[in-house]
Amino acid sequence: MEIKINNKLSKDVEELIKYNFNDIVVIQDNTIILDWHKEKDKVNFIFSCQKSILSLLIGILLENNKKIKLDDPINNHITLLKSFGQKYDKITIRNLLSMTSGIEWSEMEKSNFDYNKMVKNNWLEYVTSKEVISSKIGQFNYCDGNSLLLLAIITEYSGISSHEYGKQYLLKPLGIEKTKWTEQNGIPMGGTGLHMLSLDLAKIGNLIINNGIHENVKIIDPKWIKAMSSIQSNGYPERFGNYGLHWWISTKELNKNIDMFFALGAHGQYLFIIPEKKASICIRKKVGEMNEMFFPVIIEYLHKKIIPNI
Repeated sequence: MEIKINNKLSKDVEELIKYNFNDIVVIQDNTIILDWHKEKDKVNFIFSCQKSILSLLIGILLENNKKIKLDDPINNHITLLKSFGQKYDKITIRNLLSMTSGIEWSEMEKSNFDYNKMVKNNWLEYVTSKEVISSKIGQFNYCDGNSLLLLAIITEYSGISSHEYGKQYLLKPLGIEKTKWTEQNGIPMGGTGLHMLSLDLAKIGNLIINNGIHENVKIIDPKWIKAMSSIQSNGYPERFGNYGLHWWISTKELNKNIDMFFALGAHGQYLFIIPEKKASICIRKKVGEMNEMFFPVIIEYLHKKIIPNI
């Protein structure tokens, strides 16, 4: 990939150092125009940005296995769930991706309550122990358990872990070699646990900008990119944006500037996709407290310093 550094962007980076941001990478028109690191780029947590990569893997899985449909009930595709009778009959793959499964779960609203309990136990057993509230299927509720069930579908059909599946169909085709993913019983952690370089995360964004095509080879179906970046559920419009298929969506109407969609990690990890600018922007902060996402700071920096200068 060509490198042609935008000096204006480089100059403005200093504003984020006081907030402990470590990495800012901008790729536009298949060219790296900013590759800044406080120290050096490291294979590190991307936290819930992983959910958006998982969305890409589900898109690949559906393309590779035509019998799996987005609106299929999930118990058609996870053998374990069949032992729960009709509990999961009304939850679809789309529900998992759009965070509308109805699984009883407290996360964003209660300091990661269920997420913290899940990671201290058998992950899949904990998720399946939770009740499904039928009346809430179709309503947005952020739930890492949804992501874990999606990974279980990938493992069921591929016979390998989602990390290996991702390496084969997404990462290695992009030249991404340095990744780690925390696993339990062959299933990676649902909504987090993936580690990678910030430059590599930006490369995944660049693939999306190119409609899933890399070096004339289709890796992601363009129809999937359109679906995942379209509003599927309400999300938190007053806080982050609406929600697609494991992607946050901020329309021009909402942010008063430009249409974009993005991956968001709990400790200040971001991947912004801005189609109008043909830009993929990765911003990653030093891991700290959950309340140190600095989302308003990043949004202001994005809209005032990056977007006007690319």
